[in-house]
Amino acid sequence: MKNQISIELDGNAYLCKFGLEFLGELLDSLDMSVNEIGDKLDKNPFKWAPALMHKCLEFSNENLGFTKSELLELLDKDYKNQLQLKKFMKSFVESLSPNLPEIDSEEIESKKK
Repeated sequence: MKNQISIELDGNAYLCKFGLEFLGELLDSLDMSVNEIGDKLDKNPFKWAPALMHKCLEFSNENLGFTKSELLELLDKDYKNQLQLKKFMKSFVESLSPNLPEIDSEEIESKKK
């Protein structure tokens, strides 16, 4: 799968899937739009980046084994873990604007005729 990365926290590897299913579930579970998530990240990345990371880890890994609070402790205690959060956020943001071909509405209309 193209839209996934592996992150390492305290020597353990975890999968993060950024496919359409995850993004749709994330928006539903937070009851937010993509723009609202962007606004929240701009306003307070220290709260929202770890929250998004935990949601993704829960979605991507059966029996994750740690809570959001425990993830925050992992991130606070080790700079290497913080670098993994940075890696996660870069991939997450890139997943929001996939390289899909643009659709020309005029071309679609002409094909309908």
